[in-house]
Amino acid sequence: MYINSNGNVTFEQASLDWLPQQIQANAPLPRIAPFFADIDTRNSFFVTSPGGTSKGSNLIYWDLDSVKNIITITWDDVGYYSQNSSKVNAFQLRLIRIGNDGEFDIEFRYEAIGWTSADSQQGVNGFGGIIARAGYTASDTRNFYELPQSGKQGSLSNLTLEPNGI
Repeated sequence: MYINSNGNVTFEQASLDWLPQQIQANAPLPRIAPFFADIDTRNSFFVTSPGGTSKGSNLIYWDLDSVKNIITITWDDVGYYSQNSSKVNAFQLRLIRIGNDGEFDIEFRYEAIGWTSADSQQGVNGFGGIIARAGYTASDTRNFYELPQSGKQGSLSNLTLEPNGI
């Protein structure tokens, strides 16, 4: 598994994709993306999103709980391209092993979504460019799902999920 800075993990190899793409069945790489967007962690000016436990680090962390069989990847108050952190996003991906056959649950957690696109490709102030995508693909032509909010400006800026998932 490869943790990519742009809000996703891939399998087989790291992804160099910096612009979000629609999550499809025939994608080039298996990918799980809680918020596939043009994230930029280079800025050293930090903003902390309100109402949660994020730390305003503009960094990406991972944690492996080998007792409960959960890996958690956290994008902690990350900014957007190019070196903008006036608005930040805080979100997590949790992969939870169920059984011994390689099966797992996918959990997306969102604390704060302050922007939806980079200031490139016609984006201005974190909005209006190529909008973030969220979902997963096994890259096998049949197993994939993209959240209905993906690629939609108004839907992603107010992203919420039911407590028990989709």
